Amino acid sequence: MNTESRVFLVHMSPALCSRFFAKVNQAGMMSKGFAWILSEGSTSLLGIMDPSVRPTPLALSSLEKFKRRLLGEFQKQNPKSRISEPSVLGLWAYDTVWLMAMAAENVGAADPGYVKLDTGEPSYDLQALGVSKTGPMLLRTIRGMELTGLSGKFNLSNGQLYAPALEIVNLHRQQESTLGFWTPENGINRTMSTSKKRPSDTKADLSPAIWPGNTRVIPKGWVNPMTGKKLRVLVPDPENPGFYPLLSVHVNPDTDKTVISGYVFEMFEAAVMELPYALPIEYTTVKLSGNVAEYNDLVQMIFDQKYDALVGDVTITFNRSRKVDFTQPYLQSGVSMVVPLRDHRENNAWIFLKPLTPELWRVIGAFFFFTGAIVWILEHRVNGDFRGTPGHQFGTVLYFIFSTLVFSHKEKMLTNLSRVVVIIWLFVVFILQSNYVASLTSMLAVKHLEPTVTEIEELINRGEYVGYQNHSFTKEMLKDMGFEEEKLRPYGSPEEYQAGLAKGSKNGGVAAVIDEIPYLKVFLEDYCGNYSMAGRIHRVGGFGFVFPKGSPLVSDLSKGILNIMWTGKIREIEGRWFRDQGSCSRPNSRLTSDSLNLSSFWGLFLITGLATAASLLCFMFSFMYQHRQRNSSSVRTFWRRLVSVARHYDKKGISSHNFSSQANDGMSSNEDMG
Repeated sequence: MNTESRVFLVHMSPALCSRFFAKVNQAGMMSKGFAWILSEGSTSLLGIMDPSVRPTPLALSSLEKFKRRLLGEFQKQNPKSRISEPSVLGLWAYDTVWLMAMAAENVGAADPGYVKLDTGEPSYDLQALGVSKTGPMLLRTIRGMELTGLSGKFNLSNGQLYAPALEIVNLHRQQESTLGFWTPENGINRTMSTSKKRPSDTKADLSPAIWPGNTRVIPKGWVNPMTGKKLRVLVPDPENPGFYPLLSVHVNPDTDKTVISGYVFEMFEAAVMELPYALPIEYTTVKLSGNVAEYNDLVQMIFDQKYDALVGDVTITFNRSRKVDFTQPYLQSGVSMVVPLRDHRENNAWIFLKPLTPELWRVIGAFFFFTGAIVWILEHRVNGDFRGTPGHQFGTVLYFIFSTLVFSHKEKMLTNLSRVVVIIWLFVVFILQSNYVASLTSMLAVKHLEPTVTEIEELINRGEYVGYQNHSFTKEMLKDMGFEEEKLRPYGSPEEYQAGLAKGSKNGGVAAVIDEIPYLKVFLEDYCGNYSMAGRIHRVGGFGFVFPKGSPLVSDLSKGILNIMWTGKIREIEGRWFRDQGSCSRPNSRLTSDSLNLSSFWGLFLITGLATAASLLCFMFSFMYQHRQRNSSSVRTFWRRLVSVARHYDKKGISSHNFSSQANDGMSSNEDMG
């Protein structure tokens, strides 16, 4: 689509320029959006509001003295004049007189004669004067001379006046302000300096200008035609309108007019509303059938300039971007798959082991034997229940420690240290038991849904059939992944997706549907109870609006899309067309069935381990202290001494308060029975 320029460069005489801008103002072309750039010849005597370029003299002390002297004399002769300083043209005129005088002095009066021209025509007064013979020499001298005058460096090299600097000014309501300067040595800069420095390459280094319409917003420089053809926008009409939340085209039966709706269309309309100018649009819909069977065919129509834009759920791909330009993606996308969910409840003889991980089972078993051994050490010398033959003692310890699982142990703890160990261990057993029962109940009563396939490579290796959306680029993508073409089945709507997945790969359906995530989300809005996305996400460019190469609308609409995202308007649009995926309801089911692991209970094992180890150390120190004389008597080797201590430990602790009490209780019972 052609555009109308709003930037004009004016180079004309001041007299003509004043009349020209009177007409410009009448035409309303001094309003917002226009830009006028005037050359030096137009700005010397004209006060038009807009940036312009004019020569400027260098700041010299002689110039300031001249200005004061000239203005003083001028004000005496013209007291009502408002001129505050001489113009650049006046300074050039002053330097020209000096240059002529210096050239004449150098040439001298070599030949004061004149040559009369014979033109064959009647001669007038000026022609009668003739031509000076020293004229050519005087001209060569002037061109070769250089003067540092009031306007700075002054010479006529190659017949052109040298301008030491150009001043960029902004004229607004007959008031001028300096934006910057240009010199041959330094280029454009905000300040003028005779020293060498790096030239500016950005407009940010210049002072801000006031543009037509009394605004500091830089004009775009172009607008769409105010008359003529509208923007021709092509909109794909899906053959099966199953994905209507994204894009829908239908005919209103009451008005018989085509109605376009959906997230894609609303995003485009919102982006157009962000433009700083009006954009007349004419929509045309096309059915995806026959010669136009794929989105690539629609992109080709934009490339052939049959239409000015394509608004649809078009994915940005490398091959397409070689032909057309895309706007900023308005919807991020990626390719994934949807697969059926299956119940993985294991109704077998070993399901009671599933609530805990193997690692947790091993740790629990190790602590069972560790705690039982420590209790036996603490009770063996004083508690008759833990004495007897080795087989009897081993069986007693095993029975005691495993009976703590159901809190049915009958052995009485006689030492305070063993009581501490058993109480803490019972607390740990209670916590483990509660979580075990809850997890096992969940496994037996609640469905545990898991995807039937977790990776696309599984589908390729097993030779499964997969589905894809017709008219989409995903078919070529699947073939590149390694799928055979005969294993690909096209579908056109969420209902067809569900029918294919329900049949399965072996019954004329598919094992999975591979498509872009926005389409899969639309599908899961209605069928999330039995299906789920699975596998890695293969990133693609997202959805964008399509324009011919070089279209100026691409940049403007991209800015509009970014502004919609920044201000949060995009969430309102999404809320009108997409449901929250968190609202998906799967009654009596869940997608995870993780067993309880050690990381959830390591604190409990740390507490019981430290308490048990501390009790053992206290007992050992107490026992060694009570029998220190026996351990120090006679000279023995370490191993013999260790064997002696073990034998002494294995004897009944008659002196122990607990054992004595237990023995007395036994004797009293025997007497009562006698």
